[in-house]
Amino acid sequence: MMHWISKTFDDLNNDKSIAWKATAMHHPMFGIFYQDYHAIINDYLPRLSHHGFDIFFNGHEHLNAYASVFKNENLPNNDYLDG
Repeated sequence: MMHWISKTFDDLNNDKSIAWKATAMHHPMFGIFYQDYHAIINDYLPRLSHHGFDIFFNGHEHLNAYASVFKNENLPNNDYLDG
């Protein structure tokens, strides 16, 4: 699946008509209590950052949350999850 996502993101980079890049998933990006957290942070977030996505939408939680990872900023470190 990550190969397909990477190829799709590469295709988006080559489309000059796209002004904003947005993506959506069911679970939140930083939902450390969900089983897919490590996959989202280790596999998906770096791809979003590399390809310059502007916004990430999620469902699941019945509240508003805001997190920001700026371009050229270090991505979250997972060391705090192992203890």
